[in-house]
Amino acid sequence: CYRTVARSLVFLADGLTEASGAAARALENATSAKAPRDIGNSYLAQAEVERHSGNHKRAIDLYDKAGTQARRIGNVDSLLWAQLGCADSLFLSGDIAQASSKLRQLDAAFKSDHPLERLHWRLSKLAVAQVCGEDVADELQEVVEDYKGLGISWPGTYVDNLLAGEKQRTPKAF
Repeated sequence: CYRTVARSLVFLADGLTEASGAAARALENATSAKAPRDIGNSYLAQAEVERHSGNHKRAIDLYDKAGTQARRIGNVDSLLWAQLGCADSLFLSGDIAQASSKLRQLDAAFKSDHPLERLHWRLSKLAVAQVCGEDVADELQEVVEDYKGLGISWPGTYVDNLLAGEKQRTPKAF
């Protein structure tokens, strides 16, 4: 419950402090209950709060903890989200090579399943390519249209900002 609250509050203008508290409470509860899945997902919620707060080093550490826990128990969805979030934090902190490497590690996972995660992965890979000087504007627009097909609109603004050269101010909303 606190984990969900944390991940929802992070998108509100004044919600970061409350989100941080809810994520910490989620981890405390999960640890007390000795619930491995909840522990990993609580790390993931904390990482999201840190990424949206601009604390990318802390976010990367927490995404790594979430990913480690997910691998330990076989939680594929959590692992994918941890890898995607970590790649975005690396990207936003300017470590394009590491972001690209993290995204390449996911190549095999997106051959068929996980349509939403696949879109996030594809958007992240194209963002790295754009920042590295490749002309991928058309492909970015295709991804925006694919998101629209799922009823998700935030990638349009993200891509507009990215193409305008504003990558540092634009964490992905996933």
